[in-house]
Amino acid sequence: GRDKIDSPEKISAALEGAGFIDVHAESLEWFLRWDLHDFLLWRVRMGPSRRRLDQLRESTREEVVAKARAKVVALGGAGLVHRDEVVLASARTPG
Repeated sequence: GRDKIDSPEKISAALEGAGFIDVHAESLEWFLRWDLHDFLLWRVRMGPSRRRLDQLRESTREEVVAKARAKVVALGGAGLVHRDEVVLASARTPG
C-alpha cells in the first residue's frame, strides 16, 4: 500500500530492499490552481463523479452540475486550489 512508500525514507528503503542502487528520493509540494471551467470539466468527465453523473437522467444531471457549480463559486478562489505533497524517486538496476 501507499503507506509503505509515502515518504522519501520509506520509498528509498523499498527500492534498496528490491536491489536498486543510486536511489534518490525527495518530497515536493504539489500545487494546482484551477479555474472554474476546467475544474468542473475535470469533475464531470473523470472518475467517480463522471460515473455517478452517468447514472442520472440528463435533466437531473444538469441540475446536479448547476448546484455543484454554485457551491464551488461560493467557495471563492481558495476553493479552487489543491495542495498536496508528492514523493518522487529515481533509481537504477545494478550492472
